[in-house]
Amino acid sequence: MRSWIQHDLGGTSGERKPTDGDIRQITLEILTALDGMDGLEPGLFIDLGASPYRSLNRAPLVARRLIDRTFLELAEYASLRKLRGYQTTEPPYAHPLEELPVLGSDGKPARKEELVAIWEEAKARLRGLKGKPKTIDGQIYVDIDEYRKWDARTVEGDLNPTPGVPVAGWNRWLKSRRGDGNVHIAGITLRRLRAPFGLSDFVECEDERDLRVKTGARQFVLDRIHGAVASTTEPVDQSALRKTLECLLVDSLAIRELVKQAENRFGGHKTIFPEDSKQLEVLLSLAEGFATKFNSLESAIRMFGAGSHEHEIAPDAARAKAKSMSQKMFNRLQKSAEARAYETLGRPQAAKKVLWELLSDSRAKMAAPNADLKGTQGGAVAQIAAETVNE
Repeated sequence: MRSWIQHDLGGTSGERKPTDGDIRQITLEILTALDGMDGLEPGLFIDLGASPYRSLNRAPLVARRLIDRTFLELAEYASLRKLRGYQTTEPPYAHPLEELPVLGSDGKPARKEELVAIWEEAKARLRGLKGKPKTIDGQIYVDIDEYRKWDARTVEGDLNPTPGVPVAGWNRWLKSRRGDGNVHIAGITLRRLRAPFGLSDFVECEDERDLRVKTGARQFVLDRIHGAVASTTEPVDQSALRKTLECLLVDSLAIRELVKQAENRFGGHKTIFPEDSKQLEVLLSLAEGFATKFNSLESAIRMFGAGSHEHEIAPDAARAKAKSMSQKMFNRLQKSAEARAYETLGRPQAAKKVLWELLSDSRAKMAAPNADLKGTQGGAVAQIAAETVNE
């Protein structure tokens, strides 16, 4: 809400920027106006403090008093870890549902078996909570008042309920009120809310092996993106981030196209191991997902008077570039293989001719200031081909 007020009251350079006092006063006016409005059902949540996960420290209450026991188990687990000297770090690129890294008192990554033991202890402690649990949609809920009065809890604070509005409920209410225009209160345009995570943030894994493949692929993508940012404490360079994401998308598309071309040339026979093929698809899915989210961010920025369509990643252009790149990569690999074949058959002159063509073409591409392969994995393949010639 603060960002709405800042944008609507300080949107033009000639206007005075709203002070903290202005923002508090307008926020109060909006909340007062919203109180009791038909169709808008307020809710309650509990701030549990520390959590093993970035976005799960606040738990909603069902029927204004029931809390999912899993939230309490996580809060007890985080609290017990802290009491025993463990520290939680929060990398800037962590997934909202990813467990945050834990360090021991020596500053080294905590051992998994130690953390599992604390997690099991937290769950066992919660089973000693008085009161009868209630099952709703397969989840176990307990009374927050019972937990608040429980002498054995390690989570600190009063744990008093805080009023709020469920994101989905707010967005439904706003849509019903808009009609053909916007909803305004105290001169401020009300906007849709966005949850910390959505269904697209969940990835289903078939088994432990599938989990390792997808986790490894995601880490690879994050390393590529994070490595492009000079400093995580500085504002992110949108241009550099766009270039990195676009390069990652083109690389992934080009490699997949290269694999398909090779398999077609060899009568449909698989040219890479199934696990590698699966990881490639996961990489491509992640690259496409990051590109989509980047474009969504650019679109949101434009709503506040910044950004432009020129900064978005164009999927069609990326696919066209990847197809051209993969064809060049395939041609180079094919020429290299052809030269090897001539050499094996005892035809050195023919081999040298093919190698010379390959070398000349590779040097020409590397010398070009805007070569398609520059700075990409395709460039690495071209470099390997050039080294093969020089041998």
